[in-house]
Amino acid sequence: MNRKIVVCDDEKNIIRQIDDYLKQFAKETGISFSVLFYDSAEDLIAHMPKDADILLLDIMMKDATGLDAARKLRNEGYSGCIIFITSMKEYALEAFDVHAFSYLLKPLLYSDLSRSLKEAFRQLDKKEEAFLFINDRNETHKVVLNDVIYAEVYQHTSIITFKDEKKEYKISLNTLEEETAGQDFFRCHKSYLINMHHISKIGVDQITMDNADKIPLSKHRRKDFLAAYSKMVGTAL
Repeated sequence: MNRKIVVCDDEKNIIRQIDDYLKQFAKETGISFSVLFYDSAEDLIAHMPKDADILLLDIMMKDATGLDAARKLRNEGYSGCIIFITSMKEYALEAFDVHAFSYLLKPLLYSDLSRSLKEAFRQLDKKEEAFLFINDRNETHKVVLNDVIYAEVYQHTSIITFKDEKKEYKISLNTLEEETAGQDFFRCHKSYLINMHHISKIGVDQITMDNADKIPLSKHRRKDFLAAYSKMVGTAL
């Protein structure tokens, strides 16, 4: 899998340094990834790809702080790993308010960046490898959780919508909810269980998923949903 890394810093010399470090990291580890560079928080917010796996973000920039940018991106649903790179130690606690993966101080050392990137890639791989087994009609099916957008119940059948297809399984939604506990799934309606990593937009009474499907959001579940989603992305809604 080709990962995507985004770098945002308004200092050209830091951009060049990180670029050199990333090339060295790719050569040493054999990990494949593409890199996008932005030189302002404003540009980052306007063009940040939602599928970016890792964001290397400076805190102190001219137009807006990296913390402001991170909060904005989290509010818009970005759930990737954020690694702050800064000379300002005093922002460490605020950085972790937006669920920063790590906090690296300037002058940036290759060893520090390499260590953080390796751990970030390990966590990403672990998340993508999460799966469950569903026993259905005397057959056992392996379901990769990252591929599940949402599940809905129809009578005694659960219909699971994946990125590229739908499948029916003889399993209750209650069982699916139990099996996906701790994996960022949420029962937003008695008939729907969603993967919060695939949310595109949150409305008053419905949630739009990445595939543009609109899922009802029960009024009495909305508060708990917003709390769960805020915890996942690392900022208050």
